[in-house]
Amino acid sequence: MPVVPLLARLTAPLAWRSPRRNVERLLLFARAERNTLVELEQAANGTGDPARAAAYLVHAADEGRHAAMFVARARRIAEAAGLPAPASPHTDTAWLFATLGEPRFLAFVHHGEGRGRRQFEGYRDRLDDPATSAMFAAIVEDELRHETYAGELLAVASDAPAREVRAARLWEAWRTLRTVQRGLAGRMFALAVLLLVPLLLPLAAFTRRVRPTSAGWT
Repeated sequence: MPVVPLLARLTAPLAWRSPRRNVERLLLFARAERNTLVELEQAANGTGDPARAAAYLVHAADEGRHAAMFVARARRIAEAAGLPAPASPHTDTAWLFATLGEPRFLAFVHHGEGRGRRQFEGYRDRLDDPATSAMFAAIVEDELRHETYAGELLAVASDAPAREVRAARLWEAWRTLRTVQRGLAGRMFALAVLLLVPLLLPLAAFTRRVRPTSAGWT
């Protein structure tokens, strides 16, 4: 079995172990889908091929529908658990089409949709929540269609589609590494502050004792 669905199956009981975690995870998926929608709309505006533009817009509409499904499911789970109703996640963009160029953008879409499909298949088959499993089952069908069309368009747009897919994977790995590094840097800064506070307290007390009067240093 491929690694992604295997990990999804193995980690499902931990990843979906509480209503609060379930809501948080569904909102993360919703945000990812909405970000993809934005990227696809940019691609539709950037491509010079009307057929590809139409395909991107159809895909974008699917991503918007998936995001709405994830948010709706998160809100139902939150309501049943007595949690606050979650807000819709915000969107951002990495300007993938402009950054990668169209062939590599298609390779990125083909690879990303396949990875997402395999992950959702793992959740679909392992979750104890029938409603959430059914949602993933419906989305998996769309992900397979997206994976297929992107691969077909890539084969036309590039003379070396396999090379483009490998490059897209490497670029994604590099971007993920940068994200992890930034997250670790933030955590290390917070840890450093926590460690330095006890050391700075005596200095703060000393500076209060020698603080100048309001008249100044005279």
